[in-house]
Amino acid sequence: MISNRQMKRTLMIELFSTTGLFLSAMAQNLKQLSLGMLAAALYAVYFLCIGNHYQISQVGRIRKTVYTVRFFLYACFLGTLMKLLVSKMLLGGGSGWFIFLPVFLLSIYANRGGREERARLLELLFWFVFLPLFVVLILAAKDVHLEYLIQGGFHAEKSIQVFVCFSSLEILLFFTGERREKVKALFFVFGLNLLIFIVTIGMYGAKMAEASDLPVVTMIQMVRFPGGFVERLDIFMLAFWILSLFAIFSAYCFYGTFFWGKGKGSFWLSCLFYGGVLAIVSWNQLDLQTLIDFFQTYVLWLDLPLAVILPLLNTKRRKRAVVVTMLSTLLFIVTGCGPKRVNIEERAYVLAIGVEAKEERWKVSFFLPENERIETEGKSWEEIKKEFQRSSDKELELGHLKAVILGKGVEAEDFKEQWKNEQDYAKTVLLFTTQEPIKEFEKIDENTRDSLGSFLVELAERNKKEITIGDYFAGRGKIPDLSIRKGIPTL
Repeated sequence: MISNRQMKRTLMIELFSTTGLFLSAMAQNLKQLSLGMLAAALYAVYFLCIGNHYQISQVGRIRKTVYTVRFFLYACFLGTLMKLLVSKMLLGGGSGWFIFLPVFLLSIYANRGGREERARLLELLFWFVFLPLFVVLILAAKDVHLEYLIQGGFHAEKSIQVFVCFSSLEILLFFTGERREKVKALFFVFGLNLLIFIVTIGMYGAKMAEASDLPVVTMIQMVRFPGGFVERLDIFMLAFWILSLFAIFSAYCFYGTFFWGKGKGSFWLSCLFYGGVLAIVSWNQLDLQTLIDFFQTYVLWLDLPLAVILPLLNTKRRKRAVVVTMLSTLLFIVTGCGPKRVNIEERAYVLAIGVEAKEERWKVSFFLPENERIETEGKSWEEIKKEFQRSSDKELELGHLKAVILGKGVEAEDFKEQWKNEQDYAKTVLLFTTQEPIKEFEKIDENTRDSLGSFLVELAERNKKEITIGDYFAGRGKIPDLSIRKGIPTL
């Protein structure tokens, strides 16, 4: 039996992870958000009223089968989401299945001991998940523009998308304990999600949020610790968000298998469940936006109605109809060969980028470690990346990028148009302009003890002129201008 405190903290982690990740991508302002959250609150009240002693193990085999299939789909979605987050933010598009694997094994370990072992583990994770997030929100709060939160009109479809983000509230059905403790957990989750939305949209507005698959990740990328204590805060935060996603992923695996009881039949069912999840997550080729769109449509039109109806079903005929529908949906799972893993030594780590433009063509210099440089040309950023791959036997990696220099012929707005949808770099990358030829910076790169990127970061910090790409995209600050005097860059 788990305590009320364990139940409350478990609920907080499980209900927060996906809502916090997606909410700011669904609504554009507080009007759209408020109606969606109101609908979600009523949805939570429904489960609180009917589910205080609800157990999947006490329903019939057909209904348990439906729950198992539904939770299998959720587990596949969440596992793929974790893999894609790692792939997108850390691996430059490479496969993240080997990062998902330890999370998958940890879920099996946590679930084997039942509710009590899961509750103890998630209670330990509670502060590891939420404390870093609160630190980030505090650091970001100073850049919030409250007027961004009320801009734009009301669109009902946005509120519906917000409501869909709270589909995991169904988990309230499976928790026994005092109702007031569940209500406390709900207030915490709704309040924290509201705070994340205010900070995320308040930092750079709805238009920039629409250009990003996951605006909250972009917000984290824009936050910097004072003094540069942690340069890639987004990588630090990603680790804790993976822990949060682990909680809800393991929950769906737990409820999809555990309540069939113990025995030979349930053992093979668990093997089939976990094996199927691992296979689909490992080889799924859906990109992040396609995955979100696909699953959002499924949840809205099929899963949410079933979540409401299933606890109320009594007749066998209706149960069979639900099972047939869910098994048919399972056929639409898309699988295939996962992307090839790229090893560390096979990556070209770019530390600084210099950009020039002439006659509608971009000329880009990539500054790599050990004074290595690669120059490419193209009409668009995508074309430039392809040219880079033709010029190098390594994969382009922008995760360690520190500075971008906009040279002659480059309009800052044109650069913004090309880069606004690019997600392979942190939004804390510093931005500079210059009238000097980019080739002059190649000489400086050769003479620096570290790299041109690190040198420019130190220069900006000394002069207190640190304008990041995220700042510029959000319309804050003026890009500092670089000049070279006696072979030394100055601001």
